[in-house]
Amino acid sequence: MGIKMNISNFGNLNNVINSQLLKRNTVKDNKKLCAGASQQINNNFNLKLGGEVSRALKGGSNVTVYKADEYTSENPLLRVVTTQSNGQQFEQTIDPRKVDILNATEDEMLALNAYLVDRGSLDDSVYRTSILDANDEQSNFNHSDTRLDFISAVSEIMKMQYDTHNVAGYARYNKILNTYKSFMEISG
Repeated sequence: MGIKMNISNFGNLNNVINSQLLKRNTVKDNKKLCAGASQQINNNFNLKLGGEVSRALKGGSNVTVYKADEYTSENPLLRVVTTQSNGQQFEQTIDPRKVDILNATEDEMLALNAYLVDRGSLDDSVYRTSILDANDEQSNFNHSDTRLDFISAVSEIMKMQYDTHNVAGYARYNKILNTYKSFMEISG
């Protein structure tokens, strides 16, 4: 169990900024961006320290990935703990080597990303992308078990980056996509 920390006025600002920066902004649009961001960040979050990664959700919930007590390089089990804003917790154990990227939940992908970062296949900048926001309408308010094709989601984000001439963003998502595809070849 990690240290509990309350962060006020913190939200999914990266989503707002990332989605708005994909569009070519005018000065008038930038005022809308600031207004949209301020509307998004009025929640409290209880983030837990000591995990591999912790992800805040809009409704005040968070998801934290920990190495399971029995974690070894041969048996890389990860505990994914979702803490609702009311303190209620849901826990599941995930073997990231068995995650089907073509049909995965956000929790499975968060665990897989933590595993790939731990192995050095991805750097921790993967946590600052909008990959896990593919199911944004449901997931950022509560825990979601909706399964998605994350290869298609990353491909769509790459296309948006390309269409807006964001070469750095395109390259970042291309690296993630190639890592996911390599992982699927190894684990499949």
